[in-house]
Amino acid sequence: MLLLHQELEKRKRFAKIVDSFLLKPVYKYDLLELLTKYLPNELKTEIAEVEKPIETITASVRAKEPLSVETKFELLQKYLPIVLNLKQFLNFDSLIAFEKELEKFSVEHDIARLKKFCSELKDSIETFNTDKIYTTLDEISIFIKKEESWKL
Repeated sequence: MLLLHQELEKRKRFAKIVDSFLLKPVYKYDLLELLTKYLPNELKTEIAEVEKPIETITASVRAKEPLSVETKFELLQKYLPIVLNLKQFLNFDSLIAFEKELEKFSVEHDIARLKKFCSELKDSIETFNTDKIYTTLDEISIFIKKEESWKL
């Protein structure tokens, strides 16, 4: 009981000098919730206003870009598993590394659609817009799976 009272006193003193705080262990969702509360979200609002309906996204993803067999194979073997993992475990360090690697790949192979995805992903990471991150990861997954249907 004394320990609980001391803990409550510590929390009260801490609350007087800070706007918010998290206690250990810190969970990813609690941290993201707190960050989105204090980070500017103007870009998030702008993105929400220009988001396309899912039919439009799907239609634009279907536009064929001439890719080599090797490029298609690399997308399937290397990048699809990473996308699926990121969708399951949204790790920001891995997400940032993935965005940089995918951007490099899209520039090397001149894949405009992937360049656009990288730009969207980078903006979403910078603003901690997790909804848009998941949407972009879904779009990347659809794009890569479409490549799979080209039968290597």
